[in-house]
Amino acid sequence: MENSVPINLPQELILEIILRLPVKPLLRFKCVSTEWNSLIGSSAFTNEHFNHESNQERLLVRHYQSDDYDNFAFSLYDDDKLSRHEEPDHLQIPVTTEEVMGPSKGVFCVINNSGKIALLNPAMRQFRLLPDLVRSSYVPPHLSFDGREDFGFGFDPFGNYKLVSVQYLWVDKEREDRYYPCIISVYDTGRDSWRHFEETEFVNSDRLTYKSLVNTYLNGVYYWVMVLVDRNPDAISILTFDMASDKFGEIKGPNGIKTVHSYLCLYGDSLALMCFQGLEVVNVWVMESEGHWSIFFKVGPIGDNILPVGFWKNNELLLEMQTSGILSVYNVSTKTLRTFEDHEADHYWYWVFIYKESLVSIKGEGDKCYLWDTSSDVVKDFFRRRPFRSRYK
Repeated sequence: MENSVPINLPQELILEIILRLPVKPLLRFKCVSTEWNSLIGSSAFTNEHFNHESNQERLLVRHYQSDDYDNFAFSLYDDDKLSRHEEPDHLQIPVTTEEVMGPSKGVFCVINNSGKIALLNPAMRQFRLLPDLVRSSYVPPHLSFDGREDFGFGFDPFGNYKLVSVQYLWVDKEREDRYYPCIISVYDTGRDSWRHFEETEFVNSDRLTYKSLVNTYLNGVYYWVMVLVDRNPDAISILTFDMASDKFGEIKGPNGIKTVHSYLCLYGDSLALMCFQGLEVVNVWVMESEGHWSIFFKVGPIGDNILPVGFWKNNELLLEMQTSGILSVYNVSTKTLRTFEDHEADHYWYWVFIYKESLVSIKGEGDKCYLWDTSSDVVKDFFRRRPFRSRYK
């Protein structure tokens, strides 16, 4: 029997009130009536709730002891001063995960150590296993995988989540071909399947990409740093993948960069490039328009080897101090450095994510999701430690 709750408030005021609520109570409110279920489950409400001023970005930091990987925690920081945090159960992603990408509108992509892939929306308690990425069936007979694989994660204009895999190949025997292609595999939630094709123009054995500091998806495009191996190993370009057209492209990197020790990240709504000078100095470049870069600021030397792990609130750079393991914050405007006030000693290896709750459902047709609960058999099996074996067999 449908519940009926008389509320003598204007519809606009009711909408403004519920837009300010976290995801968990909103999921309960969907049971109030068919009308509320339709409203809260609509794409318009989902987008408005995600972008509402009350749904603030929060800093999600994973840390664990260098000698005890099982002693880990994901801490969610509540304030700009990074002085208060909680450790919500639904955000504790096991450390056996080989890779965590995202979040993209509140959704993570996780890969375990045997190459199985899943999507995760912690706020919605949804966990969706993806079809296996079968690699060997699409490799030409004279080629083999060389073991390198890069990923990009985002969504297209229709709201379908996409995962692109770049798999590098090598020649089994002498051939006249100078360059050989990479195998590109693209998954999207709309099709719920993988598509495979070869790419030689922008991605091949002479053009190596590598992982960014964070998930560098921005405005429908994913970005990787790319090094042109044979032609000029110091020349940096940016490889792009358009999620709408499934097309690759290329953007020139900053002029005068003479090191391959450079990593992409996001600075607000801009693409940024961090370039290392030794272990104590980092120059940060920001792309003002396509292919046009300006050096934004320099960090260091500050008396310790530093490892940038991402930006927070645009004007603060998060740094891991490699000698002490302390996580610190460098303010770009004031050029001051401070440590997290609740830092726990002897914790290292930080992963940093900018997280907002999202009502985006990843169920798909036929309700393909499992309940996200780290004690469930499906989730425990996905994250179970397995003996190493090549995912390319």
